[in-house]
Amino acid sequence: MKTENITISDIVRISQTFGGKTAASRPRRRLGWLEAVSGGMRSEAGLNAALIAGGRRGVFRRIAYLWRALLSSYPLAEGDRRTALVVAFIIFERSRMALWDGQKKRLVSALLKVSKENISDIGRIERLIRYAVEGS
Repeated sequence: MKTENITISDIVRISQTFGGKTAASRPRRRLGWLEAVSGGMRSEAGLNAALIAGGRRGVFRRIAYLWRALLSSYPLAEGDRRTALVVAFIIFERSRMALWDGQKKRLVSALLKVSKENISDIGRIERLIRYAVEGS
């Protein structure tokens, strides 16, 4: 399926919307100046690599690359899991793949498994996402 690609600016906007407090509303910390300048982005390198690697691949593989970048390298100031989940929902929506509640719950479980077990194998992440959506 042909989809409109997600960009780093989309991910930053999602993070600011769903990721929690913005840099301006948080107490000043050691990296407070960086968060104010970059919108909460610590490093774009991992996300750039994920967007390039997943560029022309299937939906599940693209989400797997983005999840690995968001959940293992922590490029955002906060809200990595929430941002990763919303990014997946947006990619599915742009791919015209409607998810029902059971699939969304399984997708949340897959995301938590990837995050808690620090899974970095793209094939395994893709299989978890595919199982959550397709059920097999």
